[in-house]
Amino acid sequence: MNRRIGITTVLVTLILISIVFADILNYYGRIVATIIVLESPKWIQTTYEDFNAGIKTNVVITNIDNGEVELAKTVSLDQSQTLEDKDSGKIELNKYEAQTFIAGKTGKLVSVIIKAKKGQDGNNPQPLVVELRNVDGGKPGSTILASAEIPHTNFTGSDKEYNFTFSTPPDVIAGTSYAIVIRQKSRGTADYKIRIKDKGNFYPDGARFKSDDGGSTWTEQANDDIYFKTYVESYATSGVFESQAFDSNSASTKWKKLYWDADIPTGTSLKFQLATNNDGITWNFVGPDGSSSTYYTTSDSDIWSGHDNTRYIKFKAFFETTNATITPVLKEVIIFYLSD
Repeated sequence: MNRRIGITTVLVTLILISIVFADILNYYGRIVATIIVLESPKWIQTTYEDFNAGIKTNVVITNIDNGEVELAKTVSLDQSQTLEDKDSGKIELNKYEAQTFIAGKTGKLVSVIIKAKKGQDGNNPQPLVVELRNVDGGKPGSTILASAEIPHTNFTGSDKEYNFTFSTPPDVIAGTSYAIVIRQKSRGTADYKIRIKDKGNFYPDGARFKSDDGGSTWTEQANDDIYFKTYVESYATSGVFESQAFDSNSASTKWKKLYWDADIPTGTSLKFQLATNNDGITWNFVGPDGSSSTYYTTSDSDIWSGHDNTRYIKFKAFFETTNATITPVLKEVIIFYLSD
């Protein structure tokens, strides 16, 4: 009985030793393999010049010192009401005009256009100010989100469009109500008038308001609307960056690892595909399983072995955002390889 126990113990011990030894070999084997890859040749794309040599679709290269790729911004017309048939009353002293509206786009509201003219010059003419405010209870609120002004000397006695550009554009959210408030900068003897559309409610998502006490109280002008346009800057919802080609100088190159460094805020995504060939002309971009419907989504990924034994390589980076105020930012791409 004791002998049987001894033999069993020895066999179990030998099995355990072999398992542990195998684990050790596997562990250190992975370390050695990682070292080999890290010490292997690599293609690095990280400078402004690197990225600028690629093909850009709805993306731009920023940060000239280091080089970064992000979704492009566009400025476009959002809300507008451009019918007109009369002048408003005088905008002077404590007499303000306002127009509420509902933002149709999410982004930065960069400017507001109104049509206006000056009245009498007076002895102390003040600039005309346009503010973006919140809406409280359906009326212009007291929170000023942004402000811009144009000097009195820029105005004439004829109706003309004026573009009020905000130095720090405020964020606006699609579906949210805001108010355009128009007033003199401070007390002065000059006055202004703006163009409006009378009796028709031609802009159903807002209304014209007047205040005779410096914005403390507001009175809706039934069925009237101010002549106005709003412009919003936002990131493109998607974009693609296609790199320049890299020549490994060997048709027997083994492509090993794809690494990238990027900022990817919540609500955005960044993914990659690779293409290789031996003629430097034919590019078929595929993901980690060799198909065009999959993507590399994790940095430091193994490259599909079907790319092996090719000389040239490119990558495509696919940018997306569900929030027009933020974008993923690509800073660096490294492709590790082995070749003769």
